[in-house]
Amino acid sequence: MTPGELMLGPTGHPGCIGVRVAGLGIGVLMKNDRTRRFGAWALMVALASLGLPGQAAAEWKFGDFRNVFGDTATAVLEPAKGDSGLALFIACDGDRWRRVALGPTPSATTKLSQKGEVRTAFSGGPVQAGRWKTRRRPDGVLIYDAPQPTDLARRLMSGGAADSDAIYRLGVITDKGKKLSLDFPLAGLAPLVRKHLWKPCKLANYFPEVP
Repeated sequence: MTPGELMLGPTGHPGCIGVRVAGLGIGVLMKNDRTRRFGAWALMVALASLGLPGQAAAEWKFGDFRNVFGDTATAVLEPAKGDSGLALFIACDGDRWRRVALGPTPSATTKLSQKGEVRTAFSGGPVQAGRWKTRRRPDGVLIYDAPQPTDLARRLMSGGAADSDAIYRLGVITDKGKKLSLDFPLAGLAPLVRKHLWKPCKLANYFPEVP
């Protein structure tokens, strides 16, 4: 085995040595082809025991968002999968609807390009190219503001409510010119927005149809 692999076994089946879950691959170690069916079953059991779903789990959370004026706003946010440290925010300031924004968390290792060019898609649907507005906070941090944030937030919430595996994919370019794909699972977004933002931000004025 190599570093970063987890070995689960033996499985108790004479033809299956164990199940190996690696950083970049998953496989069943079998002695011969006759155990292939059992190996597939063992793999499913191993994944379930590890809590590894077919899609990446959503990690929406309630917190603060430093807006472009340097003020603290209320937000529901989710860090993108991976180690970029970029997060998608649905934010408001008091009872004023604000924005859907892409910006860095304190642990961010990636900076965004000043051009604001993006490519977006919902769960493998058609890709749309566009440009988000770029704005800088007083501390110099660059934030992308989505155009038509009310419509986008509505689609994000309704998408997650309709399909627990729904993902919003946002393609951006870093300040180094590198293309980066950011995935945001949408499950659980709508309940969290309703719990934390609905009344203080008066969001029923914007999303009366979202449960």
